[in-house]
Amino acid sequence: MTSHIYAASEMTASLQPPDHAGSAGPVGLLTLRAWLEEGAQPPLRVRVTRLDEVTSGEPTSFVTASVEDIESTLRDWLQRFLAY
Repeated sequence: MTSHIYAASEMTASLQPPDHAGSAGPVGLLTLRAWLEEGAQPPLRVRVTRLDEVTSGEPTSFVTASVEDIESTLRDWLQRFLAY
């Protein structure tokens, strides 16, 4: 598996699919920013920002400490995206 690290400006600079994607269809965006909060139990904190389709609507975001919330959000986001 290949991983890529992008600066925030690179992620937001172009929300269009790469040329090789071969699709003019919808483009969605789901970002996770995770950190450990010292002294908190559990220490995990994650800011989730989602946009089901980038050409319409506004992004929504929330912060959670729950892995289950992240899993549920990802599942819901993918299901909504597949419905486009």
